[in-house]
Amino acid sequence: MKILISSNSPLVPSGYAIQCFELLKVLKKLGHKVSILSWNTVLSDKKEERYHSVDYEKYIEIINNNITTITKEHDEICKDVRFYGCFNDKFPSIIDPNDINKIIIQDKFDIFIHLLDIWIIDDKINKFACKSFAWIPFHFVPIEKKTLIAMNMFHSAICLSNFGKNLLSNVDSDKLKNFLIFGNKNGANIIKNIHFIPHFIDFDYLYSKNTLDKDLLRNTLLKDKINIDDEESQTNTYLISMIAKNSEESNRKCFDMNLLAFKKLLDNGCNAYLYLHTSFNGKCNIKTIIEYYEIDINRIIIPDQYQIEMNKYSYNYIMGVYCASDVLLASTCSEGFGLPVLEAQLMGCPVVTTDCTAMSEYTYNGECAEVLDKRFVYVNDSYWYLPDPNSICKKVEKVLLRTKIEKANKREYGIKMVKENFNYDVLTKKWNDVLSL
Repeated sequence: MKILISSNSPLVPSGYAIQCFELLKVLKKLGHKVSILSWNTVLSDKKEERYHSVDYEKYIEIINNNITTITKEHDEICKDVRFYGCFNDKFPSIIDPNDINKIIIQDKFDIFIHLLDIWIIDDKINKFACKSFAWIPFHFVPIEKKTLIAMNMFHSAICLSNFGKNLLSNVDSDKLKNFLIFGNKNGANIIKNIHFIPHFIDFDYLYSKNTLDKDLLRNTLLKDKINIDDEESQTNTYLISMIAKNSEESNRKCFDMNLLAFKKLLDNGCNAYLYLHTSFNGKCNIKTIIEYYEIDINRIIIPDQYQIEMNKYSYNYIMGVYCASDVLLASTCSEGFGLPVLEAQLMGCPVVTTDCTAMSEYTYNGECAEVLDKRFVYVNDSYWYLPDPNSICKKVEKVLLRTKIEKANKREYGIKMVKENFNYDVLTKKWNDVLSL
């Protein structure tokens, strides 16, 4: 079949881009002819040419300034792929679904798969012009109105977690049809055609990227904090890491509660340092949070901010951080999937998350902190969850105080669960089954 994937370019660094490339590999393996509609790239300044596709060689030539690395695998997989670009000069912007339908009809696509937030698609059509799938995470409870409206344009929803699937399955049809403008007022197709397929986690690839000496990296991160040549100092020191994008004004990653929990950990006498892999100049003022809670700045390890802003830190480095850390601090307000949480567990690093949304089902080697309260997100008229900093602190302590046997057993279990549930064979079969319906 002829399939159009709508997502970020598979050649630039982002979570959606990585999954777009993984999906592309699987669909091609299944024998489909695949094209990419990449929303973060503009291929032509001429409006009449924006519905035209280009080949891989031309695509690289046009967007070369935005590419950090292109691998041999990219060249091999993408060599016969056609690429379409964004219809607007800037992205994100509201997308007219008629533009997508124009490509679908013009180039006779059989299937359309959208791997990106769907609320950016304006509600201007009843359904897309071919069988269509929205492969997306769900963060809010209840599902926000703008996502439900956009969802009605798709024939099927593919959820990244059982949490998302259950949330969507329980949407009230009467409430939904009151939202709809062009949608089917007699019922909501979106709550009839719901599937569950998580993101791919290529553990062979991740293991191949795990080439840094974890002890050397740990010493590098701690070298300005402790005497790394003193074995006793090393033994009695814990390295906690938090890896999160500081790109949401709503503070979904909950930097404040995680930092407060770290302060409580220090107050309890724990000899720990927090490696905070994020932008200090993002939507949340990290420096202000640290100062407000009177956290000793010497206990915070700050990465090179230029490298962060320019996406210069390699996947190899991130895998090394997981392996060098005693625990990954990832107690956020909501996760529709949570790739870092699963990657860390695959690398053997325990995690502390929040007992809500997809985190509850994807925390294998770790602990889930209790929810303190619901946090109302006014722009979406929905909620997500505020983790309790006291509980986060206790859960981190529980992980750090595991016995050697507990550490080994939990580590083995986490690796096993990620390998069994997110591997290519399992997910390729799921995709083949869904596309064959």
